[in-house]
Amino acid sequence: MGVVPSEGLDQIYDAIRAAATTVNGVSCLIFVSPDPDALCACKLLTTLLKADTVPHETIPVVGYTDLARINRQLIEPNDALRSIVMLNCGGLVDLSEIISIGEQVRVYVLDYHRPMNLHNLYGHPQVVVAIDLTEHDKTVQEAYEALEYASLSEDDDGDGDEDDDNEDDRASEEGDQSDDEDELTGAPKDLSDAQKLARSRRLRKRLSRRADNSDSEEDLGHATKRRRERRQQLRQQRVVKDYYAHTTQYGESVSTLMYRMTDQLGRTRSKELLWLAIVGMTHLWINHRMTPSDMASVFGAEDDENAEGDSKPRPMTAADLANHRRADADAIVPEDAFFLAMYRHWALYDALYHSSYIATKLGSWRDKGQSRLHRFLLQMGMPLKESLQLYSEMDIKYRRSLPEKLLSVAARYNLDEIVFPSFHRQNGYKSVIGASDAVYALSALLAGGAYHLAKWASGQQDSLSAQAFGGPKIEANTSRLWVQNFYVAYDALTNTELLYSGIQLAMQFQRAMVQTGVTILDRHLVKTLKHFRFAILQHNMTLVRMQGDSQIAPTAVILEQLAEFLIAAYREFKSKKDLPLVLAAPNETGDTYLVLGTTAKTMSSRRNPFGLAFQLAANQLSAQVKQDTFETCLMQIPAEDLEAFMETLQVHINR
Repeated sequence: MGVVPSEGLDQIYDAIRAAATTVNGVSCLIFVSPDPDALCACKLLTTLLKADTVPHETIPVVGYTDLARINRQLIEPNDALRSIVMLNCGGLVDLSEIISIGEQVRVYVLDYHRPMNLHNLYGHPQVVVAIDLTEHDKTVQEAYEALEYASLSEDDDGDGDEDDDNEDDRASEEGDQSDDEDELTGAPKDLSDAQKLARSRRLRKRLSRRADNSDSEEDLGHATKRRRERRQQLRQQRVVKDYYAHTTQYGESVSTLMYRMTDQLGRTRSKELLWLAIVGMTHLWINHRMTPSDMASVFGAEDDENAEGDSKPRPMTAADLANHRRADADAIVPEDAFFLAMYRHWALYDALYHSSYIATKLGSWRDKGQSRLHRFLLQMGMPLKESLQLYSEMDIKYRRSLPEKLLSVAARYNLDEIVFPSFHRQNGYKSVIGASDAVYALSALLAGGAYHLAKWASGQQDSLSAQAFGGPKIEANTSRLWVQNFYVAYDALTNTELLYSGIQLAMQFQRAMVQTGVTILDRHLVKTLKHFRFAILQHNMTLVRMQGDSQIAPTAVILEQLAEFLIAAYREFKSKKDLPLVLAAPNETGDTYLVLGTTAKTMSSRRNPFGLAFQLAANQLSAQVKQDTFETCLMQIPAEDLEAFMETLQVHINR
């Protein structure tokens, strides 16, 4: 299949289902990154597979070490394996170097991380990538394939003669020298002769169709022809380098892609599936990994084919559901949501104080900010007594008028982006859960659900705020705690009570995050360099205690929220200049730091320049760093190399 456009996602599922009929046993493995979008996509896919009785296994993976381990344990020994699905993982690297792809196995990659590895896109016939055709660049594909073919041809031909070497030297002076072509193209370095021959034949067939029909090369002298080929090769190398050097960004939500697949299969008449897609998409939205135009294009738009009378069912939209809901029925309702974290589940005052967007606009942790917060409530016509009540216990007239009152005063405080289009879910007469509430809950459960919920159940739970600032510590005993967290979050997708527990945990995390941010600001721990700011968290300020490597990816979500708070606070009260921020959090023993780089994100941007800068800085230092997550802007660095890493990063972040 190669590259599969979003219009042909049903081909992926049909292939998985057909392959399962040829074997007995587990034919499909699903690798899932621990983030809410991948979690929702996994639930969508497994719902389809269960309905069709396709044997499958879901495996959470936190990084490339996990993939390598699972390759040894579950892929190589499994003769029944036919399909591997990668959800928000694996797209950035050459998968053929990490997992064993047998002749009868296909790997399906649905990953919102960018840039997608070119070998996955164009270099391996058994790796299938789902990607929007607007992201497909034919120029990059042609450059990659030409370089691959040239590399394989050189392997076949052996060393060139001395004249060729001289021509190469002269040609290289006309352009910048590029990196090793294997690194540029993402090609594996240890291919067998048979594999090289097969790839060479495939590429030869493709390239022959693009042959230049101008002057015949037979009429050119050998030296001229060689020079021309070398110049062309240098241009192709630059194209590929530019592709990989493109600032790290994000593609489409994979849960949205999976929902589109269910539509193409004619199985979208389910509120459960729609809700999963909404929650997955909202994860990208509230973390600034999608733009307003991306958001608007997902739901409610009529397909051109449907407009022309195609009988194929279109996706069920929120408007469809709203038109058929009853007051006492399960319903998904479109709404204008607010960047006011989980306001339906705690006191309005707490929601205002602990929401990064509003807290940093008002400066509510400062004395003057407290006065502004009280004035904000007064201008809303909201009595302080009501704002201190749980939302569910507020007078009904204030609850109903809250959205209108918020919007009426938002402009006076420059809260121009406080509202965004979203949805909430109504479960009969119970309190509603907003899509953003679900995202906060799932993120919290992924970061610490199994551990903290178990402590709550046993009555031993300390507040996260106490833990964050050197209070009593509760130690976890398992290095695989994050796997338990994953399955708790997965269960919460269909367990409302568990999801509500996740919301309670998320509110604890939110309090701890804001308190940590305020402490960093009060202690002036943020240092400003030329191209970015950085802060090194003290050991007793780590929000989620990392157990070895096990908590890296989930903890990154908490660190990213903290970074967003600090960037916004600096923009409003310290310096109007928006600089990227690097945060370093120590592990349990203090011998390594988890380093996160992020930017001053806006609603119209989803880019992060730290992915490439981190790699370049680490390579220059030759430090024993570890980049073992699916986020390129996240890295583990030994404590003794941290200062040198920060200095070297200055050189590369502005390139």
